[in-house]
Amino acid sequence: LPLVRQIERRIKQPLAPLSCPQPADIVKANARDIKVSVEAVHPEVLPLFEATAEEMIEEMGPVKALCAALAVIGGQTAPLETRSMLSSLDGFATFILTTSQPLHETRGVFQVLRRVLPQDAVSSIRGLRLVQGSPPMGA
Repeated sequence: LPLVRQIERRIKQPLAPLSCPQPADIVKANARDIKVSVEAVHPEVLPLFEATAEEMIEEMGPVKALCAALAVIGGQTAPLETRSMLSSLDGFATFILTTSQPLHETRGVFQVLRRVLPQDAVSSIRGLRLVQGSPPMGA
């Protein structure tokens, strides 16, 4: 972190922290790209889809029908799964635990978590990492 502050002073501009894109961010970016492609569709092609579009609008309503069509085009027809930023494991999330006492082994983190979480929650934790610091103060 001191190096980051030194760089900020040198370039006279703050650096914003950036995390990896979440699945929802990727889907939103994909939707913007789809919009550009939709705007490029030649008008003569539209009548070929008109009957189906009208049927979908009647059954689902205009917004839901369009959203569903965009989801199919974008390849996102199932709910998004969470993904760990540390391990990229599907169905997992990344959390940071900050402590007031230095931690030198992951065993200490598990001891803290066992005091506040049910055993099945603690047992499901995967890929625990200590955060580098001087001394390490979190995981």
